[in-house]
Amino acid sequence: METGITFIITTLNSKVNLGICLECLSAQEYPKRLIEVLILDGGSTDGTIELAKKFPQAKVIKAGMSDNQEGRRYLGFKKAKFDLVCVLDSDNYLQDRQWIKKMIQPLIENPDVVSSFTLHYQYDPNQTIFNRYIALFGGNDPVVYYLGKADRTKWTNKKWPRSNQIISYKKGYALVKFSYHDFPTLGSNGSIIRKEFLNLKKLSADTFFHTDILFDLLKQGRDTHAVVDTAVLHATSTTLKKHLQKRQGYMRLHHLQMLSKRRFKIFDYRSIRDWVKLTGFIIISTTGVIPLAESLWGYRKTKDNAWFLHPLVCFSFLLIYGQAILVHAFYGHPDT
Repeated sequence: METGITFIITTLNSKVNLGICLECLSAQEYPKRLIEVLILDGGSTDGTIELAKKFPQAKVIKAGMSDNQEGRRYLGFKKAKFDLVCVLDSDNYLQDRQWIKKMIQPLIENPDVVSSFTLHYQYDPNQTIFNRYIALFGGNDPVVYYLGKADRTKWTNKKWPRSNQIISYKKGYALVKFSYHDFPTLGSNGSIIRKEFLNLKKLSADTFFHTDILFDLLKQGRDTHAVVDTAVLHATSTTLKKHLQKRQGYMRLHHLQMLSKRRFKIFDYRSIRDWVKLTGFIIISTTGVIPLAESLWGYRKTKDNAWFLHPLVCFSFLLIYGQAILVHAFYGHPDT
């Protein structure tokens, strides 16, 4: 059974990556009439819009909100023609030409499934060392990784690692169930969400966030998702320095300034479990022993020096997140 799918891509001076992203979409072995691509642009000046207009399936929407990517996604959901909506970033590349078919299969076969997400980030030895690191460890934020809230797993894992969340295995995917106290950072980088379950009228550009909208559905008992045995390449940063700058700004905006509007919290100060895990991350990052051991174990499975970025990444994130928290505590807003 074939069904339509809308891709929402937010852009802001994204020309460098957008061309590859759209080429991968164009190469999908899926009926073009069933694919809608919405480009929600925040005011690009680098030729992003002109590039997007070269792709027949892409519809460019000058959304504004240059400092609110999630607000642009909200607009995309409102304008989406199809019920299945994929949140895709301009630096997400779908190298598997059967990607759409694989990702929508669990949603078609299971009407109660809220969303589908990929098991892995795509490992490509030709990518930069930092992008390879993200694929190998299954995420770009070691805090999320050690809090147990990552939405992808290591490249070396063949199955979803948290067995307590698994309902059943199907051909090509696993059905998983999440709870308030055991919920990953779902909803981005190629996640497909069933729009009909969302109450968009109760949301706004300021209260929309890709993980929160799925977390909200737990109140309705909609707790089942699908993790699909495929991958999306996340070409997020060329260097660790650039990535740290992006994550620091992201953390200040979404986890400090907008904290009162967030329903899902990566670190919940009311949770003893989160306090224990955060304390563990601080010890792990300052000593470096466990990150190094994980790097050595991973290297034995997939021989790539990118594994050994892990101790440095952990310590770096500890410093930049700590700085962001201190700045917010003293000034109440990020410095400029």
